[in-house]
Amino acid sequence: MANLIKIPENENINLDTMLNLYLDPLYIYMPITKKDNYKLNNYLYKNTNIENNKTSISGKINGAKKVIFNNKEVVALEIKNDFKENVKERINKINIKNKEDLENILKLYNLTNIIDKIDNKKEYLVITCALDSSYNYNEVIILNNYYRKLCKLINDLLKILNINQAILAIKNTSYTNIKNIKSIIGTYPNIQVKLLMDNYLVSYDKFLCQELNISLDKTIILNITDIYKIYTIFKTNMLNETFLSISGDAIQKSMVIKTKLGTSIKEILDKFITITEPDYTIYINGILKGREVPNLDDYIVCDDLKYIVINKRQIIKEEECFNCGACYKVCPSNINVLKCYLENKKNNKCIGCGLCNYVCPANIKLKEKIYGDIDEKKKL
Repeated sequence: MANLIKIPENENINLDTMLNLYLDPLYIYMPITKKDNYKLNNYLYKNTNIENNKTSISGKINGAKKVIFNNKEVVALEIKNDFKENVKERINKINIKNKEDLENILKLYNLTNIIDKIDNKKEYLVITCALDSSYNYNEVIILNNYYRKLCKLINDLLKILNINQAILAIKNTSYTNIKNIKSIIGTYPNIQVKLLMDNYLVSYDKFLCQELNISLDKTIILNITDIYKIYTIFKTNMLNETFLSISGDAIQKSMVIKTKLGTSIKEILDKFITITEPDYTIYINGILKGREVPNLDDYIVCDDLKYIVINKRQIIKEEECFNCGACYKVCPSNINVLKCYLENKKNNKCIGCGLCNYVCPANIKLKEKIYGDIDEKKKL
């Protein structure tokens, strides 16, 4: 079993524990490959399919603009919100009776990552709310706001998937969620609550099953965000909203914002966030796992952008390797990080967790030097 460690929380973060809503953006942006296929001022209904993505508002095409979508620069339609939420066609009420019905509806909404997890017959359904970053509050806030509805859905999924046991895994420091779940869990005898130590990587599939003492091969693992997406589809027949954490010690207040897919990050920052430091660094999807970016001017809200960290800039000088071996000792994949670094070799066993960077006394960015070319979403 991996020797997981706790990453201390940033005590200078002032968190707004309420869920903030921004569901009426001025514009949204829809990535396209051929802008000649779309005419200026054409009207688009909410939920219109644009190259495998659905519009989250209704309104007219205002033009085209280059934006950052899924960490890539693309051309996107700029759609001006008419604030009417007009939908051309409403889908009939969804009736899910079995696993095949569930897979079909998930395919309709391009949720292939969830389909892949439920592909084979399993014995356990594990729902995790144990995030690996002290800067990401999405799942804690989601569960806090929707725990009654989501527990009911988990119970329904057990019947759909023909599974007898669900486990809701929560970190033992998530006090409000523990209290909320305990108040209703007696209603659902097939759902167990397991409290996990507040350690980094505890929600990584392999380590999670080790902590729960169950077989990974027999387990479907989803997170609270996955469950919320399924709940939203069942309830509204749409999937055009998401959650975004914006946190850090260089802003006045950290918060979770529920917003429309395609919204400009800059528009959200202008409305909600006050930056208190003149010099700061910005990270997309975390300091350890994610990457630093110079600004957020052209970024738009998409399913892969889960949280943003804005921290006071720290001047850290990289020194020569001390050959201390700390990186090897902490690596959850048992990679000889030092050897890879000295030989300038990538390693495909690397899961991109960033622990080697965290413990390195010489401040060497080891992860960036050894992380292989495997897509990060498939690994973490």
